Parts: sequence; C-alpha cells; structure tokens
Amino acid sequence: FLILATPPCQGMSPNGMGKMLNDYRRGLRPKFDERNRLIIPALNIIKALRPKWVIFENVANMGNTLIYNENDELVNIIDYIHYALGEEYSGGPQVIDCADYGVPEHRIRLLTVLSRTKAGNEYYSKHKTYLPPATHAQEASLFAKKWISLREAIGGLPTLRAEKGKNIDKSNPLHKV
Repeated sequence: FLILATPPCQGMSPNGMGKMLNDYRRGLRPKFDERNRLIIPALNIIKALRPKWVIFENVANMGNTLIYNENDELVNIIDYIHYALGEEYSGGPQVIDCADYGVPEHRIRLLTVLSRTKAGNEYYSKHKTYLPPATHAQEASLFAKKWISLREAIGGLPTLRAEKGKNIDKSNPLHKV
C-alpha cells in the first residue's frame, strides 16, 4: 500500500554539503556524495512492488540535490524520481515546518508524496498537494492554533527520578527514564 523512503540526508543537508565541499577541496572525497544515489535502489523497489502511495521524506535541500543517473548524467533528484516512476504516479515535493502540524519543534522537511490511485490522481490534479492545511502557526487565527512548545506538549508529565523503582510513570509506561 505505502512505501516511505528516507534516504541519508548527510549529502543533502547544508551542514553535510558544507563539510563535503570542504573535504572535496582538500582532496579527501569525491565532489558528489554517493549516499544520495541510494534513492536509485529505493526507486527500483518501488517499481517492483508498485505501492499505491510513496512518500519521500528528507531535508528541504533534497529538492536542490543533484545525483548521477545510470548514464553518468547529473540530474535533479526530484526530477529523477518522477522520471523513474513515470506518469503513473502523480504528486510532488513540498517543504513544511513540522511545527505547523502541532509538533513542538521547528523541523523543516521536504515531503514528496506520490500516488498511483485514481482518487489520489484526481485529488492532486485539483489541489496540487496531498498535504492537509497547516493546523498551527506562529500566531493563532480562525484557521490555526498557535505553535506549541515542548513544555506545553509534555510539561504536565510527572517528574521522574533515575533511581531504580522510581524511574517510570505507572500511569504512562512510555514515560520513563
């Protein structure tokens, strides 16, 4: 039904790219990070299994990342995804801030959501996105709640101690040291 692919981000993130460029200039590594090409076997799996839905999640800069294809040509990774999967899948990339969806953290991500279902293709054709509208924003409005802090999200949990026998909240087994 669904494949979620999250290729390594080190070759796509600004920090990783900066280190790679510095190492490349010093002759310590090749210009392009081979880990970025791990999208190719992921696409081969997707083509073999033909799931109804595919999601790629990564750093926002994934949309600007170049990889070498099978013909040693430099191509944009998102363009390569569309090329490899063909016209059967509709959808595209969208940069989001997870805080806009109620997560108590600013985490900027690129989500590329694709579908090969008739309903999915019709929905994307009409809305140009598969993602729902944001539920949160910096300031509350009629359409969104205010971003939440980590304290607001988990501040009401009881204090824990790292001593044996006192390191778990018996009412919530996931809250433990």
